Amino acid sequence: EDQAAAVESALGVPASSTSLAFARACATLGVSKVAVLATYPENVARLFVDFLAEFGIATIALRTLDLEHVADRRLDRLSTGERSRVLIARVLAPRPRLLLLDEPTANLDPLWQIRLMEMLKAAVAANRQAALVAIHDLDAAVRFADRMLVVKGGAIVADGAPAEVIDSAHIRDVFGIEKSGGLWRPVSRSADRRSSP
Repeated sequence: EDQAAAVESALGVPASSTSLAFARACATLGVSKVAVLATYPENVARLFVDFLAEFGIATIALRTLDLEHVADRRLDRLSTGERSRVLIARVLAPRPRLLLLDEPTANLDPLWQIRLMEMLKAAVAANRQAALVAIHDLDAAVRFADRMLVVKGGAIVADGAPAEVIDSAHIRDVFGIEKSGGLWRPVSRSADRRSSP
């Protein structure tokens, strides 16, 4: 049980914005409170001792994600993109050793997609963290990842430097696309067996 708690405290995993339980629990909270929630230990006795230091960390995360102007708003009053950034701030605030992020750029406009990925790369380097990011944006994966894995049917089919993996036949096989003239193009409709027409 202690090992499980240690593992959980070392991981940064954003709650899904689609999680009904999370939405109900946080809907009426202010943004700054949601970000601070992640920094609180389970031990309530430490809650007040750590509050000031932890609130400072959460405030930095909100500032970094340009959320200070909405810090006093309720979570259910934010745009989807702002809510996504709050969830990322919630994950970054406690500075976990490992970030597990599933499509962190979903619901973000193009500017924030780039800013978020730049910020994550900088945070990983500065805080000696590791990040495992599931992302379908191949260009972002090549631009920001140090290592790239391609998964098909639950199995790793390619693993290596992004520039090498992106040029492999595995991209064509897994996604049914190839790069032509600097743009991704479908190989054929029949190549993508994951969805029906």
